[in-house]
Amino acid sequence: MSHRLGMIVDTSRSDGLTISQTWCMLFEENERAWRRGFKDDVLTDKQLVDRMCAAFPKRDRKYSSFTDVRRHRGRYNRGKLTRGEKPRKRSHRYVRVGKYRTIVRATAHGTPT
Repeated sequence: MSHRLGMIVDTSRSDGLTISQTWCMLFEENERAWRRGFKDDVLTDKQLVDRMCAAFPKRDRKYSSFTDVRRHRGRYNRGKLTRGEKPRKRSHRYVRVGKYRTIVRATAHGTPT
């Protein structure tokens, strides 16, 4: 169901947030964990999708509302998920690399920095 302002109003089972609000919360928590050095708590895009699907279990996983992290991250960084208010800290993509699956910030081209 869509809200007249374009916000999807289906709410999560755990905390009553909308889909857009849940994406914002996940992106904010991810950046906060990175800044504080809690690398084990930083989520990759696949883990973000898993969290979204867990928060909205009745929704089908095939919808881009839950799987297109790149699109939602871009909208978040431009302020489109927060009705024009850009985040203080931009969201970045993180990947796990190497033998020990170390988390690193990825560049726009997918290579770790």
